[in-house]
Amino acid sequence: MIKKVLLKYLCIGLLCLKGFSPGLTHAQTASKTITYNLPTAGKVSLAIYSADGKLVRTLLAAQQRNAGENTETWNGLDDKGVAVASPNTCTWKLLETQGFKSDYIMTFGTTLPQGKEEWEVGLGNHVGPRAVITDASGIYIGSGNAENVANAMKMTWDGKTRLWSAWQPAGFIGRYSYAMMDGWLYHLQQNCRVGAHETNKPNKLYQSIGDPTKYSTGIGWDALWPGTRRGGMSAWVETDAQFMDMAAFNSGNNPQLVLSYKNHNTIQWRHPQNGTILKSVTLPAPIGVAIDNQGNVLAISENKIVKVGRDNSITTIVGANLESPYRIDVDRTNGDILVAEQGLSQRVKKFSANGTLLKTFGARGGRQYGLYNPMNFKDIVDICPDNKGGFLVAENTAPRRVAHFSSAGNLINEWYGGAYWVPSCSPDPEDPSTVWYTINGQEIMRLKIDMDKKTWRIHSVYNYLKAGDGKTITPAFAKGMDVFGGGYFDWHVRKRNGVTYLVRRNVLEVLRVDESNWSVKPCVKVNFSNATTKQASIWTDANGDGLPQSGEYRRFNWGEFGYNRLSLTAPVDFDYYRYALDGKVYTHDVVGWNSVGSPIYRDLSTPKVYGQLSGFDVAAVYQNPPNFFAKESADGPLYVTINANVTSWSNASYNQMHRLDKDGTTRWRVGKHVDKPRIPIPHPKPGTVYTFKNNVGVVNGVVVAADFVGGWDGHP
Repeated sequence: MIKKVLLKYLCIGLLCLKGFSPGLTHAQTASKTITYNLPTAGKVSLAIYSADGKLVRTLLAAQQRNAGENTETWNGLDDKGVAVASPNTCTWKLLETQGFKSDYIMTFGTTLPQGKEEWEVGLGNHVGPRAVITDASGIYIGSGNAENVANAMKMTWDGKTRLWSAWQPAGFIGRYSYAMMDGWLYHLQQNCRVGAHETNKPNKLYQSIGDPTKYSTGIGWDALWPGTRRGGMSAWVETDAQFMDMAAFNSGNNPQLVLSYKNHNTIQWRHPQNGTILKSVTLPAPIGVAIDNQGNVLAISENKIVKVGRDNSITTIVGANLESPYRIDVDRTNGDILVAEQGLSQRVKKFSANGTLLKTFGARGGRQYGLYNPMNFKDIVDICPDNKGGFLVAENTAPRRVAHFSSAGNLINEWYGGAYWVPSCSPDPEDPSTVWYTINGQEIMRLKIDMDKKTWRIHSVYNYLKAGDGKTITPAFAKGMDVFGGGYFDWHVRKRNGVTYLVRRNVLEVLRVDESNWSVKPCVKVNFSNATTKQASIWTDANGDGLPQSGEYRRFNWGEFGYNRLSLTAPVDFDYYRYALDGKVYTHDVVGWNSVGSPIYRDLSTPKVYGQLSGFDVAAVYQNPPNFFAKESADGPLYVTINANVTSWSNASYNQMHRLDKDGTTRWRVGKHVDKPRIPIPHPKPGTVYTFKNNVGVVNGVVVAADFVGGWDGHP
């Protein structure tokens, strides 16, 4: 029997799957030798089932077979290697397909040009852009805290071509300031070291992969203040580098490199090549530093711009018209001073060399949540001139951008990225042109996509970390769980009665989007408040204000029902599913809705049994991230992806997808683990899996899961 289903487009995440054509199926009584004929060559999956329809053994998974007669052998054992009691009552089923064709469409979250290597996608991850500087040949960008990705790059002025990339100088180490002088680029790193290299050296700056003798170019020296902490693997802790700045300029046989130490009230002149301290001057809390065209050092101190001399002289250049200044730079074409302000200002100001205010850019208060306005600023972390009268800024908060403005303040171009460490996106179930994208640990963006043009734009931005005014619902069981948005930030879009909800994947937490004031309000949250007594509670908003209050809690003992064993179904309903050590899959479903539109969930202590998993050791399943679940319809089968027998945080020796029918029966299991080291990055072949990263969803009978492929770059 030939069964053909043609999908014109199946668009999930970043790939377009075309031409899926399940072709030939067989169902016959099983024997030791299985013979079948294929009208055409294709990929074959073959499984043995018991008389009551339960999966016994998977013999083939997407294996290529030739047209004509083919023969397979079954030894009478099940997937666990146990002899089947009545093998003659079993049947076998075969599926032949021509496979998938994938076409790249777009990448959400970053518009920076990609490099040739897999780690050259975007820039950084844990923290967005922190440093930007330019010369005639291009734009240089550095990111903050990063893990196993490029966090420094150079691109052309039009942003279309990446000229070089640099790997992190050490684990988690970001780049917090740039300076340039005499053809050398200087990086102030998060570990308070300064690295430098020639600006035209591609792909050769302190790379920590491959042959170190091949990649270790340039120079480096230590700028750590004596007795202070150096950033390392736990570099989320604040370090001095986050409160330092750096500038360099040669005004004519007078090369200077200066560092500002805000926490130590000091400006230092350093030897550019070896870091020797040449001079130190005391200055109250210098937060930004620059060098003007005459070689004078300018610094931000006590809400003023001052000129600092090596003779310890301090002269005020700008004593008014400043509000929370953070970064400073000088335009080489005319000597104008550019200042980026934070705090309540969130603006850019341009002063003449003698301190006269020439122009202010952006609205006071900066870019607000809601409809995205690229003309305003938010949390500028660096500024530099384009040396044509305009300027560039780097912003670490949504949308994590580097933006280029003209001298009149018009937007010339902007580039987004890189993406967060655990980014997620979810399509609007009622509007295929809308995708919600988690940009970082507190902000989510609503994107509008154009499939034909393969482009996307930002529609609006929301802050979910401040949902409920940032108030805790109950005491937290784990750090980061006491406010909305802690942990992994994977939100899925649900709709009910015209209202948009954001439902979190791995923690029972629901937010309601308030379109009237561009905000999100929490309506449900579970907290595991005491690991010893196993006390927990579910909070459900009863009056629509999004704030926890007395009478809105249900308390229970959570037992083994920890938050890291909860995973969200996708993409059709609000129900949560999880597994337990008894091998069962449980559901924590919505049992009703209150008058303000908050879902009422079944208590975690009294879950409903959905089905039974089999074929692996449940106790060995990877806990973080948890198993992933997907459904195509509310009454359809449940698909479960499993990572078990963990050998490292990103590698497990058992990787399979299970289908559970509505009655809880395991219909089939697919997937074969490929055991490869993380370096070089493994690329599993059809039918094999490295480590499941997510269960993307189900469309038109096709279930799609993402493979982590190694842990270095997270490409699905």
